[in-house]
Amino acid sequence: MENNTSVPNNQDNLLIVNELKKVNQKLSEIQKNNSTNNVNELQKQIKTMQNSLIIVIGLFMLGIAFNIFYANKQYSLLRILNSNDSEQLSQLNQLNSQTNSPEKYEYQVVSPSDYVFDEEMNKYGQLGWKATDCRRATSGSYSVSASYECIMIRKK
Repeated sequence: MENNTSVPNNQDNLLIVNELKKVNQKLSEIQKNNSTNNVNELQKQIKTMQNSLIIVIGLFMLGIAFNIFYANKQYSLLRILNSNDSEQLSQLNQLNSQTNSPEKYEYQVVSPSDYVFDEEMNKYGQLGWKATDCRRATSGSYSVSASYECIMIRKK
């Protein structure tokens, strides 16, 4: 009986070794690419975390600064309230009324004619009035003269 199994010769061994080297080289390249990609991904994640941390620290510092500012305001108000200085108390009352009351306005409707519109509006402006809306109006469909109807406003 003959044995059909052949023993590899040196040339076959060299071919196998070369193929194994190629496979090993490819595996090394794949591992290197994966580790590079992992490092790049980790660097991106670290950068994102650093940016988030900077924002959180900034907000924290802003909160501390606001608390210090608010505490100083409260301390100043307490000092004024505990003092018997009537001038400081009146200033505090005035400040309180200014901040807690809504602004008050007065309104009026004026109708300067075309011929004196600029002069009239300038006079109102010098008196502190401001036009909020104006429209041109005529007295009739065939009227030659026209005027403007303006809504004026100013703070009381």
